[in-house]
Amino acid sequence: MKKMSKAEQRITLATALLVLLTGILVSIAATLPLYRSVRGQIEAVSLANAHARQVSLEHQLNGYRNIADQFSSRTEIRRQLQAWLNGEISLEALQAFTLPRLLEPAGRAGQLAAMFRISQGTTIAALGAEAGRLPLAALHPVETNFAFHLLEDGPQPLLLIQTSAPILDTHGAVLGHDILFFYPEKLLHHLQDFGSYGQQADVFLYQPDQELILGLLPENGEPRIAVRPEALQLLTDTPALRQAGLHEKRNGQTTMFITQPFDHSSTLLVIRIGKHSFYTLAYHGLAGVHLLIFSLLLLAIIASREAIRPLISTLTRQTRQLEESQAELQLAASVFENTREAIAITDTSLHLVRANQAMQLLCKHNQDELSGTPLSQCLNIPGHENEPFFLLRQLCEQGRWQGEVTHSNTHTGVRRTSLLNVSTVHDKNGAPLYYIHIFSDITARTEAEQKVRHLAEHDALTGLLNRSSILLRIQETIEQQIPFSILFIDLDQFKPVNDLYGHHAGDTTLRLVTERLRHVTRTHDTLARLGGDEFLLMLATPSGKDFVTRIAADVLHQLMRPFDIDGTRLEIGASIGIAHYPEHGNTADAIIHAADLAMYCAKRSGGNRFSIANGHNNS
Repeated sequence: MKKMSKAEQRITLATALLVLLTGILVSIAATLPLYRSVRGQIEAVSLANAHARQVSLEHQLNGYRNIADQFSSRTEIRRQLQAWLNGEISLEALQAFTLPRLLEPAGRAGQLAAMFRISQGTTIAALGAEAGRLPLAALHPVETNFAFHLLEDGPQPLLLIQTSAPILDTHGAVLGHDILFFYPEKLLHHLQDFGSYGQQADVFLYQPDQELILGLLPENGEPRIAVRPEALQLLTDTPALRQAGLHEKRNGQTTMFITQPFDHSSTLLVIRIGKHSFYTLAYHGLAGVHLLIFSLLLLAIIASREAIRPLISTLTRQTRQLEESQAELQLAASVFENTREAIAITDTSLHLVRANQAMQLLCKHNQDELSGTPLSQCLNIPGHENEPFFLLRQLCEQGRWQGEVTHSNTHTGVRRTSLLNVSTVHDKNGAPLYYIHIFSDITARTEAEQKVRHLAEHDALTGLLNRSSILLRIQETIEQQIPFSILFIDLDQFKPVNDLYGHHAGDTTLRLVTERLRHVTRTHDTLARLGGDEFLLMLATPSGKDFVTRIAADVLHQLMRPFDIDGTRLEIGASIGIAHYPEHGNTADAIIHAADLAMYCAKRSGGNRFSIANGHNNS
């Protein structure tokens, strides 16, 4: 090869530098939006996951408060407490009456570490494995639904979840409090499920007033209680980190904080992870794109140098570049077809143009059957009957949309939920050309949230609505000014069943009572268990109340029939109090109180009968 002249060297060098400069500018212009998009998606998904986890944790913690409400709502114990406060019975008699009646529900309350009944500074009852370790200073009601309490007197610190509920008399005055402490294993289990970051992140609950951390440590992934000075110092010194959202903090190295405050507590769900680990996916994607671009730049520099050579060499290089471009297109097509996410491409009228294999499997149709099909046939947007109009309006206004959609399989009846991300592909004039729809399956997460919500709203033994749920439903019906009646049902001879045959027989009896009550209720009536042996039946009476006493008689007939419990014939019976809205009160508590008084009137008359509240609201 002849030695290149200086002019040729200068031309070659100038061409190479021009191509390199152009490539760098193109690289920045092409990768920066991609990098920002990937970062934005990582941040959005992380915040959504953190919010879902916070909702799940708060449902679990609120469930502890519901257990406390069930303890404090037991009528017979509350009356004995009132009698003691009035000086009618001694403290010893009150304690002897109270303790055995609290042991039974305490045995069914999962993860219960200790339970105290306190009135006027006096401990009426104390039970549970950790009751002896708790100091007197810890026995006070919590201002929110829950709080954390740290025991440090043992070989290892023990964190307990504290909740409380007031004990109210019939006039709403506070007689005392039930204070409950629970072990944190269920909360730790929820935090362990937060596995999006492997072992590269701290995932913990933080209480600012006590400076306690409960969570996972990245060095071994084991759940335990820890006071992390470096994490606490940042959270204490930087109030902005305690606000909901994603925060970046530089302290030696850059750290990302995902903070999700609880709705009714000062507790925070905090995820602490290094910035590089948080954006690893974006960095990897950016590195791959840069590698590809700089590889192409190198080829372009070589091509520019060879451009001064004979025409045949130029044609050969162009052919090689075309083959490489074809390979890139095939690679992109392979990613589109084989990705696990369902992807669909539609025209500007939301008719399907292209669907990958995952989308075809989701819709149970092949590409030929889907071509030209309206996208609305493959999904449903909850809360929006005209999906195409709603989606097109969002895309015209914002150019993109994200939200939950559902899919129903007409063959199997299976209903799935996806997180849909829609983006717009524009032509060279900026007009919409296509819409890209990416579906991420979130069915498992949605079902888990629904299961947690169901457990928080229903009684675990009978499957009926619990006390807080029925109170909410009654109040909603009152706000709508819809007439209704309630039957307050109290079993007459249920206590001897527990005393003589054990709690298993008592639980079986309560389930059988529930089955019989369901036989006499209509589809639009509401049945709930208030706690212990007390039930409440809510009857809609828009057209009159004449049938209410007939249903009360049917209930008595069902409950006066003997029960067969493991071969033993038991007779229970019941006393029923009836109250009507709006005649006997205009709040949920007033209506229930009126029915409660009527029930005790029936019980004092011998039981196995019903009594209707008087025409005046004596609450």
